[in-house]
Amino acid sequence: NRLDFLTRRLIALRRLGEVRLVQLHSTALTDELFHRFTTFYDIRQLARHGTAPFTEDPLKGLFHRRLLERDPREVLLFVLMAGSIPVAFDFRLLNKGRAITCMTPFDQRWLAASPGKLLTDLVAEALRQRGCEHLDHTPGGDEYKEEAASAHETVHRLRLFPSRSQAQVYTL
Repeated sequence: NRLDFLTRRLIALRRLGEVRLVQLHSTALTDELFHRFTTFYDIRQLARHGTAPFTEDPLKGLFHRRLLERDPREVLLFVLMAGSIPVAFDFRLLNKGRAITCMTPFDQRWLAASPGKLLTDLVAEALRQRGCEHLDHTPGGDEYKEEAASAHETVHRLRLFPSRSQAQVYTL
């Protein structure tokens, strides 16, 4: 009865009000909304990796806000709203017809309603309507990425060390 459980959660999400996608431009991004975005992201990162990037680095928030202000055509922030409540966010970069996913934090209380997946679907459709040709979900074999993928690219990583001894220590 997992489907029944998910259906109940989606119905609960809709009870908060109309479920809709909103693009946040820097002028519409309130401090409260930005705080929700960074909090959702930090909670997820704490759960997965034991770090809270926005909390640990006070310049990270300022950097991302400035990105939105300086290039609103190529730095996008969307929010999935249920009534007046932000449930999930999507921060991405546009580059030559390719939309690159950077962060998709969501309110963990709505995890069972798959807000991240719903948000990703809505953002993909909005970007398609704008003429975006490629969605880059970044590396990783997360299930939602595999469901949406039409192609895969090999990703190579390069790690540089200032000295041979530091590289050897890392290898050990």
